[in-house]
Amino acid sequence: MEYINLLGLKLLLNISLVVLLVNGHGTQTEVKPEFLAPLDNLTVTQGRDVSFTCVVNNLGQYRVAWIKSDSKAILAIQTHMVALNPRLSVTHNGHNTWKLHVSHVQLNDSGSYMCQV
Repeated sequence: MEYINLLGLKLLLNISLVVLLVNGHGTQTEVKPEFLAPLDNLTVTQGRDVSFTCVVNNLGQYRVAWIKSDSKAILAIQTHMVALNPRLSVTHNGHNTWKLHVSHVQLNDSGSYMCQV
């Protein structure tokens, strides 16, 4: 979902959660990653900064990735940036919270973002 208010230069950045489990050796006793909080749509004024928060419990050996849905571009895995965009960064609180930061939001930043495991 994309929304652009040209009068106020506000961008809606849509974020969703997706779990992709790729462990072929799972058992019934294995604890799976669990997203703890739903993510909301955010509307940001152009030029401002925004952060998306993804909270995952029981991450285990899995990794957190941030993806821009419309282009299917992988932005980051863990805190390693894949996208060559200096305005993007990821932080981790050392426990279960990951944040994707977008500084100086631009028109081409609008769109859907996903936190994936």
